[in-house]
Amino acid sequence: KILQLILLTIASAMTLNDSIADDAKTVTLDAATRDRCLEVLRAGLRSDEFWPSIHAAEGLTLGGYGQEVIEFLKPELSIETDDQRRCGIARELVRAGDRSYTDVMLKILAGEATHGHTHAAESLYKVFEIGDGVAMRHGFQQDEDVRWKLMAAAALGRCGNPDAMTYLRNSVESQDLEVMKIAAWVLGAIGDSSDIPRLTKQLPRCEEEVVKSYVNNALAVLGDADGMKTLTQNLTHSNPEIRTYAANFAGDAKAVGVAETLKQMLNDPHPDATYRAAQSLFVLASPAQNEREDISEIIFPATEKNPRYTEGSIVALRDGSLLCAITEFHESDSDFAKAHIIGRTSQDGGRTWSDARVLQENTGGLNVMSVTLRRLHNGSLAMFYLQKNSLNDLRLLVRFS
Repeated sequence: KILQLILLTIASAMTLNDSIADDAKTVTLDAATRDRCLEVLRAGLRSDEFWPSIHAAEGLTLGGYGQEVIEFLKPELSIETDDQRRCGIARELVRAGDRSYTDVMLKILAGEATHGHTHAAESLYKVFEIGDGVAMRHGFQQDEDVRWKLMAAAALGRCGNPDAMTYLRNSVESQDLEVMKIAAWVLGAIGDSSDIPRLTKQLPRCEEEVVKSYVNNALAVLGDADGMKTLTQNLTHSNPEIRTYAANFAGDAKAVGVAETLKQMLNDPHPDATYRAAQSLFVLASPAQNEREDISEIIFPATEKNPRYTEGSIVALRDGSLLCAITEFHESDSDFAKAHIIGRTSQDGGRTWSDARVLQENTGGLNVMSVTLRRLHNGSLAMFYLQKNSLNDLRLLVRFS
């Protein structure tokens, strides 16, 4: 038997560079521009305004300065008491490369205090995490807080939940324009070209310019030409909020043609607009990636010696790499054949994998099998597995790292 491991990687753009290469969807930043971006973002990170400082942290990480962000934000998290702000800090620590802080958001999401639920769901969505999914599904199933429900749907939808995607698409039709705005924003990131007509249909009823800008920005990210044209115009809009949103989406939309405008925005009188402009310049200068790439790889092909690999489990390690564990059977595909548990790691989102190594020797009378990897709330990694001693003696064991 062969385990075919399907990895859906929606790679978020990482680091970006003024000659425009349309075929590669990248720009080139000269040294002066790169230095100015860093100056803007480093000043923003130390801003007295909390959320703009978090936006600056995101820009630094996407520019390749995640370690700098971690060193600055870790002490901040230790003294912050507000759940919403704790989610923002933890999110950027995870985005910067320390995935152990996912637990901060998961605890807030599952906690009794409602103050941070929406922010926890949104932050987990932004870093591609749902934990074991229980608390996130609870947020999606409840109807008392629609913003929490929307962000839970976003997180689940990003992980491939079809019911969540249906809900998001239906929410674009909502008479509540705030609901429609959030759903449009999410679909711009995790939807597809089939969502363009659905979003375009909403434009005539967008009386508020900010709401309309959200829809047009989402359309631009999905590849709609009219949406891109409006995003470009909005970079010089008189409303600083609209300029900021357009600058933020420019990177996601691969809007290489607006690089010069973004460089001018590095001196925008609205600080948050400068942070987002710097961020998108870094994004536009990074190697082009297919954000909706599907990666399908058979990483444990069966052989005559090892005719069966089954019950695989995968987890993200703290450094962002992936660990895939699986049962490797010897000389037979029977449930009662000799077997141990092996693992392979990937540093590039599942495109290539290391050589296999033994994670658990066979300590059973027959075998060890059925491995499950889980990140626990205390940050440690658990490996559950079965030890089969005989036809009627089966033990559940767990090891911790």
